[in-house]
Amino acid sequence: MEAPGTRLSRATPPLAADPRGAPAPSPSNRGPLAALLCIAGAALTAVPYGSFFASGNAVIRLAEGAIAGGVIAWLCAVFLRRPLAIAAVGAAGLAVSAVYIVLGNTLTHGLPQTSTLRVGRQALVGGWAAMLSVGAPAGTTARLVMDPYAVTYTAAFTALILARRTRVALAPAAALMVAELVALFFAGVQPTTHLAQCAGLFVLVLVLSALRTHALRTGPMRIRAGNPAPIQAVAVLVVMVIATLGARALPMDGKRFDPSTLVRSALSLHPTVNPLAEVRAQLQRPQAEDLFSVRISGANGGERLSSRATNTGAAGDDGLGGGIDLIQCAALDSFSGSQWSSSAAYLVSGPDLAPGPVQPDATRLTEQISLTGLSGPFLPTIGRPSTITGSFGTDAVVGFDTVSGTLVTDAAKLSGVSYKVTSAVSPSSSALENAPVGTGSAYAPYLALPSVPPDLSALAATITSNYQGPYAKAVAIERYLRQLPYNVNAQPGESYAALERMLDAEDPQSAAAYGEQHVSAFAVLARSAGLPTRIAVGYALTGVNASQYTVTTADAYAWDQVYFQGHGWVDFDPTDPNRGFRLPDQQPLEVAVTVPTPSIPPPPTPITSVPSATPTPIVPPVAPRQHSAFPWRAVAGTGVGLLVCAAAAVPLIRASTRRRRRRARLSGGPSHRVAGAWLEICDRLGRAGVPIPPTQTVVEAARTAEAAAAREPLGRGRTARIRRRAAESLATLAPLTDRAVFAPHPVSESDAQDALTVEREFRSEFSRISGAARMIRRRDRAARGKKGQR
Repeated sequence: MEAPGTRLSRATPPLAADPRGAPAPSPSNRGPLAALLCIAGAALTAVPYGSFFASGNAVIRLAEGAIAGGVIAWLCAVFLRRPLAIAAVGAAGLAVSAVYIVLGNTLTHGLPQTSTLRVGRQALVGGWAAMLSVGAPAGTTARLVMDPYAVTYTAAFTALILARRTRVALAPAAALMVAELVALFFAGVQPTTHLAQCAGLFVLVLVLSALRTHALRTGPMRIRAGNPAPIQAVAVLVVMVIATLGARALPMDGKRFDPSTLVRSALSLHPTVNPLAEVRAQLQRPQAEDLFSVRISGANGGERLSSRATNTGAAGDDGLGGGIDLIQCAALDSFSGSQWSSSAAYLVSGPDLAPGPVQPDATRLTEQISLTGLSGPFLPTIGRPSTITGSFGTDAVVGFDTVSGTLVTDAAKLSGVSYKVTSAVSPSSSALENAPVGTGSAYAPYLALPSVPPDLSALAATITSNYQGPYAKAVAIERYLRQLPYNVNAQPGESYAALERMLDAEDPQSAAAYGEQHVSAFAVLARSAGLPTRIAVGYALTGVNASQYTVTTADAYAWDQVYFQGHGWVDFDPTDPNRGFRLPDQQPLEVAVTVPTPSIPPPPTPITSVPSATPTPIVPPVAPRQHSAFPWRAVAGTGVGLLVCAAAAVPLIRASTRRRRRRARLSGGPSHRVAGAWLEICDRLGRAGVPIPPTQTVVEAARTAEAAAAREPLGRGRTARIRRRAAESLATLAPLTDRAVFAPHPVSESDAQDALTVEREFRSEFSRISGAARMIRRRDRAARGKKGQR
């Protein structure tokens, strides 16, 4: 052995021998093999993210992060001794590796740019919130991959450092378990089981712990008679296996907890006019305007897809017109008694959309849609969309509702936007006659009706009394409503009163109505008959070409959908525009007809759609075994660090949430920005101690702010200045906001700029004086408390 003082002696003092004379543990037993197990375990914790991301490239990037963290940890363990230096090098390694692995598309000639820092900061701060608000499967973007990459890198780095620097056998496993829990919390809610991955990680941790236990023991291991340790170990393993297998057999109380339900969707949409009420407004325009064009492929080599399951009866024969192709924009499922609305929750989505109920015989379609005059936010699609690709502009995103299967976008301008959608549509099927409707809690919202008038319930029972089966009842209701006269100029409305006026009228003139009343009546009658129903709003695809269409405002249409098990949402059309007034530009489509089956009334020709040579390691000094203990200092330091990070994260999260909300409110069209400026001022006024009730109108809110400002004496200082300034700003914005929300025509761009200027000036002054105002309020409260004690 070298004399003391040489480099090797200073770096690696000899390990203390066992007091009983047994040899010290060999350092090589904790070398490359343990490091490889740590890296493999960290990479294995990235597997649950595979069901969250649409592409496997995300898991590959996370595995690269585990390798990077392990390599950097090995180098730190070999060349560094101080924990602070190791932590600093590890953090620097995380930053550099993330730039080249996660943010590679922001580099120019292999060098980071200003945008690299900006994107990296945004992704690191807001990545978890984005993961909880985006719809899965999500795209492989830097904003979504950054935080899982940091966790995987840190798990590999920490596990390897603990394996090299501690003598506790299970210490490296703690880092791996934390990374696994994080992955399961954020990505494990997807409909994919991770039993094989968890079992693999468990076996890897056992092997790593056994290896470290063997390497760290200071004496020979003997099994003596009467020693209960082996029996205890076997008993623990048996109990764990039984508990794991038995838990799978226990009845579960519903689905597992989904943390994404606690986070509001990142997609903020400007309130729009009811899509159902917009149908007649488009039909009554004096001249049809082009909205979009659609090219369809994939249906029997480009053959035209009928939008109904069967075609029965010629137009004007039995009231059931020929088949007509439809493209859907919105789905309305909630009825208040006066208006239909949508309860859809749109989550930011990537190119791959969340799948719906599987339909075994669905046909795959590809639609290339080019928007010209469509205002949005709804995006037209056929059937149940599964993928969407296209460019919607800078900072614009696409939202998808997994329940209704509809798409939206927050793009301010849609003219010139082109996108491609892949969707699934169920082909024609004759099994609808015996198909049951959807049942269970998932379809209860499609049966809800608020206080149905008795005459409407009685009418539903009368129409369906002679028919057995849900499909036959839906056919009967559709046929009944198609016999009513059609008049696009009839009195508007979709409430119970409007339906009673149409259905109880004795003369044809009073009974004449248009699509809004017809689809609303079908939905009410069908729900009264126990059929889960919703209203679809979109456009009719009319024309001679079987694969390419130009859709105009004259093609606006509304229809109903009933959910049948195994078929999805089946479309029913209770409106026959041939019975009375129709637009001259809207020509009926000639289609082939078939003879109806005698077992049930002629079917309504419904569409079925899918809701459709490692170097020898230099081992650091190791204390004798009798002095080794659990690394309380490391654990305490880690705990304090986590608490500090959590305390620092709270204001960052609040500031990030406010910034995202403000950015969403102050973007979009002129009316959206005016309303957003109003809401921003109201929010800050609430933080100044004057909350604005959401039930107040804009005029009442302005008066509330003026009254609060009047109650503050002029000598109150900065608190009064905030309230007076807010009252002035709200008084200025009140008429403009009223016009933006309720006027039939949108406000101008100059009005929107004026509103943003008012909001910007108020925000600037609020930022300067709000801190001092809070100190003044606290001082005043303390003074009032002392006065009360006297």
